[in-house]
Amino acid sequence: MQEQRPRIGIVPNVDLVPNRGIDYRRYVVYAEIADRLYRAGAQPLIVPFPPDDEGVRSVAASVDAIVLSGGAFDVDPRHYGERPHARLGTLKPDRTDLDFKLTRLALGSGLPLLGLCGGMQSMNVALGGSLFQDLLSQRPTAIEHVQQHNRRFPSHEVEVAAGTRLAGICGAGRLEVNSTHHQGIKELGRDLVASATAGDGLIEAFELLGHPFFVAVQWHPEALDEAPGAHRQVALFTALTAAARERARAD
Repeated sequence: MQEQRPRIGIVPNVDLVPNRGIDYRRYVVYAEIADRLYRAGAQPLIVPFPPDDEGVRSVAASVDAIVLSGGAFDVDPRHYGERPHARLGTLKPDRTDLDFKLTRLALGSGLPLLGLCGGMQSMNVALGGSLFQDLLSQRPTAIEHVQQHNRRFPSHEVEVAAGTRLAGICGAGRLEVNSTHHQGIKELGRDLVASATAGDGLIEAFELLGHPFFVAVQWHPEALDEAPGAHRQVALFTALTAAARERARAD
């Protein structure tokens, strides 16, 4: 009998779609994330936004791993004790709240968790870290962190630290990544370890030691499957699927 695919929940964004005078909520997920997971052997599922904590726990218990996707939203700086900057972007409190709760549940239960771009920033703040609210005005460097060209092509390099879980997945050393974020990691959250940095020193990936799989990257690996070194980007989804499969077997 063929082994069942591990279930990996993808936390979506919520957009409002006007239709005949009414704004309807719509879950939005980059198809590339689901595609990469499916090709890796997983069964991707969209995570709903439960109305209460019991619902969030039920969602976490129904999957074998979670992806916190990126999207056009910022984390409210009040969560890390700062006032909003003039260039703070759109806030989506419901999405941030769900990210925080799932991050903390994954921390306590060992549920494999992968954060992508904005998902990485949510994970960091959920564990007590902070962000630069706008890199261009608060931490200007020669590296353009909001690329103007297609994100299917890399924008700059990061250095993946040897000996980290990320290095074990993607390989240590230089890795070409895309870059679509105007916020970035300022202070790391509790027990997090930087696993990749940009040439200007900005943290571009982190992980949690001792956890089955708690990894986050600042870029969008799902969009780089045709870029140089694409196999190193695809490896993230393969590794998450493997971690999810191990959890499914243990249940």
